[in-house]
Amino acid sequence: MMDALNRKRIWYVLAVAGTAVAVKAFSSTSSVNDLLWILAPTAGLVELVTRSGFEFESYAGYMNRDKTFLIAASCSGINFLVTSFLMLAYGSLIRAPGRIPKWSWIPVTAAAAYLTTIIANTVRISTALRIQQVPAETGLISEAQAHRLEGIVVYFGFLVLLYYVSGLSQIGRRDGEQTSWSSIKSLLIPLAFYYS
Repeated sequence: MMDALNRKRIWYVLAVAGTAVAVKAFSSTSSVNDLLWILAPTAGLVELVTRSGFEFESYAGYMNRDKTFLIAASCSGINFLVTSFLMLAYGSLIRAPGRIPKWSWIPVTAAAAYLTTIIANTVRISTALRIQQVPAETGLISEAQAHRLEGIVVYFGFLVLLYYVSGLSQIGRRDGEQTSWSSIKSLLIPLAFYYS
């Protein structure tokens, strides 16, 4: 018979997974207008950082004033949001395997993932705007490949940063010391969530 701790862990895991699936299902059928809750603050921060003006165009996204860049639904970072949420929520189970996080941890991790996503999106879009100003073809990679590579670097970098800030980096530490090998091993957790 399953003990109470394991039952609670299972319910926690299911609640977190259900939340992630619901967000993915919602976003897969959403228009830009449905994603304003994440795109509007991102566009606002991009304007602040880059000093570029963006205007909302219904069902298209946020277009910059010279009509050369669009913050569209695909720029919402929903995949990063879900990945961050899962890493934070399940990370608490990894960090303390003998305990169950409180149910209040789920909205806390959702809020942290949301804020991190907006900041990561701002960095990614601001960087993309700067890359756009560089001559199109350098001969090494195409503009589309550069955009994809930039997204991987920014999102994975933010996932690693979030991992360390959240305290998950305590895994693998012994007596307050962390070897270079355990530092490398600790990157496997955000890497696993990034590719999941």
